[in-house]
Amino acid sequence: MAPVAAEPVPAELNLARLIEARRQPRQARWHVAAAVTLALGLGGGSGWWLHGRLSPAPVGIAALAQQAAASYAVFAPDRAPRGTARG
Repeated sequence: MAPVAAEPVPAELNLARLIEARRQPRQARWHVAAAVTLALGLGGGSGWWLHGRLSPAPVGIAALAQQAAASYAVFAPDRAPRGTARG
């Protein structure tokens, strides 16, 4: 083990270098969090604002068909299993 112990300490493990690296100011992580929050907010807000502007709301029979399809999708799974009484 003596030859291994005589080897110089690698620069990555040098205590003086580690202490100096800790003293240097690091970029704050809140910058990244603020940028992500801003991007999500802008994307969500613009999507919400544009969702009604790009496709007009259906009118007349098209609106009725859309409501019927939505109602069927919601209430059709509520059917009772075969052979059971509802009550």
